[in-house]
Amino acid sequence: MPRPRSVTLLAVVIAGIAGINALGVVTAIRRYTVLRELPLSVSPAYLVLSSAVWAVVFTALALGLWRCKHWARLGTPLAWTLYVAAANLGIKECLYHYSRRVGRRSGSTAIAAAAWDHRADALCSLVVLVGLLAAIFGGAQWAMADDIAALGIAALIMLSGLRLFRDSSHELLDAQADPILVDNVRQVAEQVAGVRGIETLLVRKSGIEFFADIHIEVDGHLTVAEGHRIGHDVKDALLDEFLNMRDVLVHIEPYPHEHYHHPTGRDS
Repeated sequence: MPRPRSVTLLAVVIAGIAGINALGVVTAIRRYTVLRELPLSVSPAYLVLSSAVWAVVFTALALGLWRCKHWARLGTPLAWTLYVAAANLGIKECLYHYSRRVGRRSGSTAIAAAAWDHRADALCSLVVLVGLLAAIFGGAQWAMADDIAALGIAALIMLSGLRLFRDSSHELLDAQADPILVDNVRQVAEQVAGVRGIETLLVRKSGIEFFADIHIEVDGHLTVAEGHRIGHDVKDALLDEFLNMRDVLVHIEPYPHEHYHHPTGRDS
């Protein structure tokens, strides 16, 4: 039978994914120096190599689908496919629990995302296993079980992609860090000698590290040098207490703090 339209569409989509990965390789190579300066959880070389590998894999898969001449509906799956699906289910589930523990210890969103990738693969293997069992032992009335399992896998992949997109967007948009971490940072800063209060505290995450922007209030009668020293004490205390704190930007405000009205309409 001729190549189905669905296969043609799938080949085009896979070719597009291959092109995106190839573009990622070119961009990463051109911006390699910039990537080395960023607080990434993995080496830039890993990003280049992984994108290159996926570009080759997706290109080969797209060409294979496009150039295949003979298409026919497969019969009942072979029994050995059950063992493959079951083994993949066990391996992926173990990898999920291991990556999840590592992600929690390191605080890395990337590792946590990788853990959920393993969980999604495990769920897909479970769906495949159920579909194969139904197709092999269910008889003719369950012949469509394999196709239904494929639709279930597609739904799981879509849900996993949406969840990863949500989490990544949350981090890329510099959202405020976890409230517990923010409270801990506030408590450490308030314990520094000379700090009378915390006016503003912003903590954002970048990769596996954090950046803090803090406005501390000090006695308004202190000299500039004394206020500057207290600001450095706050920065040093936060960097010593939180090992994954990359940098702290400290602003000095007089205590009691008064909001001055600017002609532009902005208050400070």
